[in-house]
This record gives sequence, structure tokens and C-alpha cells, in this order.
Amino acid sequence: PTKVTDTLMSHWWTEHNNNENDVPLCKEVDKSKCRSTISSNFTANLIGGCENGCELVTMEGHCHIGCVKMEMWIMDDPANPQLLCRTEVDHGKSDGWMDEMGYVAGVQSCIFGRPEDGFVKPTPLKPTTKLMSLKVSNSTYSRYGDMALWELRLKAY
Repeated sequence: PTKVTDTLMSHWWTEHNNNENDVPLCKEVDKSKCRSTISSNFTANLIGGCENGCELVTMEGHCHIGCVKMEMWIMDDPANPQLLCRTEVDHGKSDGWMDEMGYVAGVQSCIFGRPEDGFVKPTPLKPTTKLMSLKVSNSTYSRYGDMALWELRLKAY
């Protein structure tokens, strides 16, 4: 028999509920060094649905053109941070529909579940769990209105 568990859709804005951030112009001569990083530090109880603790079921970073990756870290022990999720971005490589050169073509998700089914076991988050969100963008060109949003599906306690 299959056990059905209710889950919630939630989110976390790395920009602290601002919804958008600006990517500054890189002034490096070597454009391979053009990276801009923003971060936020918070506790799990600030995520909607995680006020009493939760388990994440899926996580996906939502960001725009130029986004390289997003990461979520557990920072309860700052000397030994634990990577909770890293989502890297796939960019378009042609002029084809949904594969336009340079645009975000897809974002890798983190999916948690039963290890015997091939998934990473969910990490329980207490309300006091310290988290850090990072977003890295290519900053060869400046942009306005970028995003660093985590789209989350979670099981609340």
C-alpha cells in the first residue's frame, strides 16, 4: 500500500522578500572571472510551512539569464557547513525553440525521498536550523530584475 503525505508549496527569496536583485557590471579584463554572488542567512522557521520544523521534498532555484547556480547550506556548525541542495543552470545552445543561446533552458532540481528508491534522504529542519542561500550569476553584463528564488515543496511538522 502507498502512504500519501500532504505537502506544501513554499519559497524563500535570497533577496529577503524583495523578489529581485541587480547584477552589477563586471570590470575584470578576464571575463571568465565575472561572477556576482548574493546570499542570505536565516532560520528555517522563516520559510512558510516550516514554522514548527519541516522536511524538504523538492527544491529548485529560480533565477534568470546569466544565472550559474544556487545553493542552500545548513549552517548550524559554521566550521562544517552541510550542503542541502545545489541547482545548476542549463543554458540554451542554439536558435531553436526553448533552446535559445544564452537563455536559461532548465534548472536542475533537488529531490528528496526514500534512499531505497534512489533518492537522498530528507534532512529534517528544526525551526532553529540556520540556513544560508547563495546565488551566483555571470556578471559580464549588468542586469536589473534578476531573481534568486527557491521554489520548495515541503512536509510540515
